[in-house]
Amino acid sequence: IYTNESFNKNQNVIYSVIGENTYRYIFPNEESSIIYNVTVSNNAEFEKVLKKISGSDFKADIIIINLKNNTYKLSSGFYKDQEWSYYIHLTHGALYINGNGATIDDGYKNGFITLEKGTKISISDLTFTRFKRIFVNNGEVYCNKVNFVKNDASFWATSTKGTVIYNKKTATFVNCVFDHNENKHGASIYTYQADLMASVLYAETGSLTNFVLCDFKTDYDTIHAVDGSMVVLYDNNAQNFNKLKKDVNNNFETGSCLDYRPYSSFNINSTVTYNYDNALKLATDNNEIFYKVNSSSFIFNLEKKTYDISISDYKNIAFKYDFRTYNSLGTFFSHSGKKDNLYVHHGFLFDIGSRPVVINGHGAEIKLSGSFDSDDHHFAFVPKYGSLTLINLTISGFNDAIVNYGKLIIINCTFKDNRIHYLYQNAETEFGGAIRNYDSVYVYNTTFNNNRASYGGAYYGKGDSSFALFYNCSFSGNTRLSNLAWYNGDDNPIYLDENAIVKLIDCKGLTKSNIITKNGALVLYRESLKENIYNLVVNDLYDLYKLSNVVNGNDKYDVINVSFVKKEFNVIPNSKILLDFNYGNLILNGNGAKIFVQNQKDDDETQFLVTKKRSSVFINNLTIQGFNIAIYNKGSVNIYNSHMDNNKVDYNVKKDYGGAIVNEGSVLIYNSTFTNNYAKYAGAIYNNKGTLNIVISSFANNRGYSSKSNVDVYNQEAASSIVSVKSYPSVVDHFPRAAWQQDLIETGVTLGIILITAGISAGISYAGIQAAHFINMLVGTIVGTAGGLVNAITYSVDNHDYSQFASRLLSGINDGVCAVGYGEGLKLIIKDAVSPAPIKPMSAKDIQAMGVNKIFDNFVKASIKIVKYLIV
Repeated sequence: IYTNESFNKNQNVIYSVIGENTYRYIFPNEESSIIYNVTVSNNAEFEKVLKKISGSDFKADIIIINLKNNTYKLSSGFYKDQEWSYYIHLTHGALYINGNGATIDDGYKNGFITLEKGTKISISDLTFTRFKRIFVNNGEVYCNKVNFVKNDASFWATSTKGTVIYNKKTATFVNCVFDHNENKHGASIYTYQADLMASVLYAETGSLTNFVLCDFKTDYDTIHAVDGSMVVLYDNNAQNFNKLKKDVNNNFETGSCLDYRPYSSFNINSTVTYNYDNALKLATDNNEIFYKVNSSSFIFNLEKKTYDISISDYKNIAFKYDFRTYNSLGTFFSHSGKKDNLYVHHGFLFDIGSRPVVINGHGAEIKLSGSFDSDDHHFAFVPKYGSLTLINLTISGFNDAIVNYGKLIIINCTFKDNRIHYLYQNAETEFGGAIRNYDSVYVYNTTFNNNRASYGGAYYGKGDSSFALFYNCSFSGNTRLSNLAWYNGDDNPIYLDENAIVKLIDCKGLTKSNIITKNGALVLYRESLKENIYNLVVNDLYDLYKLSNVVNGNDKYDVINVSFVKKEFNVIPNSKILLDFNYGNLILNGNGAKIFVQNQKDDDETQFLVTKKRSSVFINNLTIQGFNIAIYNKGSVNIYNSHMDNNKVDYNVKKDYGGAIVNEGSVLIYNSTFTNNYAKYAGAIYNNKGTLNIVISSFANNRGYSSKSNVDVYNQEAASSIVSVKSYPSVVDHFPRAAWQQDLIETGVTLGIILITAGISAGISYAGIQAAHFINMLVGTIVGTAGGLVNAITYSVDNHDYSQFASRLLSGINDGVCAVGYGEGLKLIIKDAVSPAPIKPMSAKDIQAMGVNKIFDNFVKASIKIVKYLIV
């Protein structure tokens, strides 16, 4: 509240004028918002508003822009990411644009808006035309009666994900028109856009996109949905649905979902129940009829008996309505290698959509007969934002029976004789004979018998979002299938990868020896559903290090609740992490305590707190001082009423990017201070692709030594929301150069190494200098080293990533050594062109020289390999 602010009252709302077109509203529920409400009628006014709201000193919770019915042609964006410039970068609050029939014509220069987490944009009655891209969405997008016409992200050197929208979160389009939007790679030789990034929507993992009564005008208006994304079409008929799933320009990966629902089911809440005595009829109706039903969820009751399904009957249902493009094209590759079965078509007997489904078997069994281990004949697919509940049902004979990206609940069921194994592929889709899970699974009183897979006979979980709870379950005979005899038949019911978590309560047949975990995955053994809570009062250093032992590598407690006595705790600089938090919730109530490092060194590695992705930390009223990168966060950290002072780090090569905090997860800072912190890029906070929110906090004298100036917050490919601060921090936003620019540098460096080395080698060889080959190899090594250094330094410094430094340096040396052969070969061509000489028998001296050169070459190459092994 400003000291000279005066308030007025209009009925139950209190308001004040705090600037041009800017108001503070205080509502009856005591919530308050700053609202910026402006009307524009020409290009100059519109650009002035866009520039104003893009300023770092602009503060508003709600922005309302009213456009007059004109055509607006804008010049240049105010925010730039790695590829494009944008007119708006929304880091806080909500933006409403009332188009009133207006058109914004960009002339193929910029993108329109980038939204960060927690933000929202709502647009009505507006036309966007000739943009490079409209939305990059990490928040929420809502469009009503908006036209997107002839927008084109095509560029000769790069691929842009989504011309209209690159959606990472939630987007809804109501009564919108998509007309001849394009997205082609300029260097592509292909006519169609298959395998490209889509012109209307690129749906990222975890995203939800709703199209309500929308019109896709042309075949150019395409969608690409990746694994773990959901796209829902609400229409009065299935015309758009049939068009999108049949057009080869649309790409729907195997783990994505394209769902059709009648418009009448939009925002409705009702459940319908059906009874069946034929499982095949139920599966058929699920594909052919239920998507037309006006309801929000389904309950299916099966009569108790065994439903034996043949392969031919299965294929008539599972493959007839499949829409997944990647399935039919067989292009199952990613940058990190093969991610799926290249040869087999995935099929799902029950393809669950966006509406929750409950199947109560009443003791029935659904059995697939005749499926081979290498097939992909699944029982059910559960998409992101979808839900499947199975009750009192036996499932047998399927391959990787259930694939889950959403919510899966299993009660009183049996999984038996489900098997999957490809020949010599080792793809993750052959893991988990009964269940393959990327999200949430809850299993109660269920039996897993004789399920087999390449890994995880019964269950496979992968990813940060993968969580499974098994309560009172029984496992037996769930083994590995392998081409290698010494692995085939190994007892392995559960396999976890990439931070997946499984919680086990009162389960039989599981031991630590038969569960495989990789890459940070975790198994939690519990005795009940109640959370394990550990309480500790820290009164002295003994208590502090006791806390350290409890926290480090924790998998025993779900909540660790700590209360400090108000005093100073002196930590010895020992290049270790005081609190290395792996899992759960850590609450640190400081009560005014201070934890500091005595006689700190800037190049030490003594850290206060390091968190993993599945951890959450709450810090209140605590002073943290003198550490080297005090907090390194990959999970969630909330800091209240605290002080972070004099945390300094200065390494020669290692990542020393933020003195107080390095954030790669989510950080909220409230009413806290950061002073005298010091590091390479940000004295206080280095925000590396994370989420950062700062409220009512102050910053002073935090320095980044690379810029030799005060830098409080450094955003690396990220954004921060900073509101209601006591002293506004200095903020640097950085994106590395575009991929195509990096490619040009690498190509130029490689060509330079080859041309210089080959030229010198050809000249030395042609001149007949004694020991020419040795000199050439030395030249190649020197030139390659210089070029490799240029490549390694430009990439590492620009991307803040030194993990490839050694490999890029050695690649340059290798290019230089290889170029020697080109140069010496060029010498032979030159000699033959000047004075062709007949082939002569080799003398003993020539043979000896050739042998020495060969040995020397092998020695150089072996040395490079050894160095690469030691460094990389």
